[in-house]
Amino acid sequence: MRNPSVLELAPIQGRREHRKQVTRRELLVAGRRLFSEKGLYDSRIEDVTQIAGVAKGTLYGYFADKEALVQAVVTSGFDELAGQVQRESRDAATRAERIERVVHAHLVFLDQNPDLMRLFHQVRGLLKFEQPKAAGLRPVLEHHLEIVATRISRDGRTWSERDMAAAKVLFGAVSGIASARAATRPQDSIAVDEAATVRAIAAAVLAFDPTRTRARRAGS
Repeated sequence: MRNPSVLELAPIQGRREHRKQVTRRELLVAGRRLFSEKGLYDSRIEDVTQIAGVAKGTLYGYFADKEALVQAVVTSGFDELAGQVQRESRDAATRAERIERVVHAHLVFLDQNPDLMRLFHQVRGLLKFEQPKAAGLRPVLEHHLEIVATRISRDGRTWSERDMAAAKVLFGAVSGIASARAATRPQDSIAVDEAATVRAIAAAVLAFDPTRTRARRAGS
């Protein structure tokens, strides 16, 4: 029996790698759906594999445990959001315009992806209460905040601690507004002025200066 050549093996290996990538995407999609619908606490690995249509052992070939899958899903979600932020703010002429575009990108993305909005909300809660199993999510959130801080900085390329503080104000504001909209929209009879909302948040971010605040407190 002759040994198969490299050229004969390559297509098979290519198909296997493609199938692995497809399976991983299916697991991420199933995890995103389940975690947003049932919550991070109540979701089980068995539920994910049932939605994805794979065996439990197959999932463990890609993710060590539920926490690893959660981290992958959250990372993927923040990557999508960061991509929209980068695209929308790329051609802004001034810092003020960049901030408005970053705010707008967040609001639109969270409104269009309510499942990720719910997921991000849960992540902040887990980190706030110092849940040990959520420790791996902190760098994911911090990385996104670094992207925001960079985009809203004066040169749009490097960020300072002041920019990071402002980024937290921006992300907290848009996340809170998105959550409030999701919670009240069925009963909301007042049309939301999107442009006014963007301007209000952007003005707060522009005005935010923690060093100035500390100076005022010291002088009072």
